[in-house]
Amino acid sequence: MSYDTLVKALREVYKKDKKQELTDEVIAAGQYKDVNIAIPEGYTGMIVTVKASFAATDPTTTGVRIVYMYSYNGTDYDNEDNAVDAGNYEDILIPTGQTSVVRQRSFILAALAPHIKLRVKNLDATNDVTINLWRVITR
Repeated sequence: MSYDTLVKALREVYKKDKKQELTDEVIAAGQYKDVNIAIPEGYTGMIVTVKASFAATDPTTTGVRIVYMYSYNGTDYDNEDNAVDAGNYEDILIPTGQTSVVRQRSFILAALAPHIKLRVKNLDATNDVTINLWRVITR
């Protein structure tokens, strides 16, 4: 197989397995939104990109935490506290005192089980946050 053919094939795979899971989702202060993702057989990981927009006039104090929890059946997921204790989270932190802040972060997850729950938590106790979340499942 030529290099060009391989690149074309890989681009087709990524087109099919790329999806925006959350679009301008508003998460209230101190609340969260869960996104459940089934990993197709033969896939080994996932790239996640999260864009968090705080449009508050009050200074934000913390940011957003994305906790990832695994499941073998799509029903019984890891406990959130245990996932955090194991380091299964990513933070998008907002510098204290800033208003109208937009931050974006990408990270890679191993597909250790056939189902992954992404819990997007608004750590700010006062302000809502708007979230956009994309994922690409990889082989």
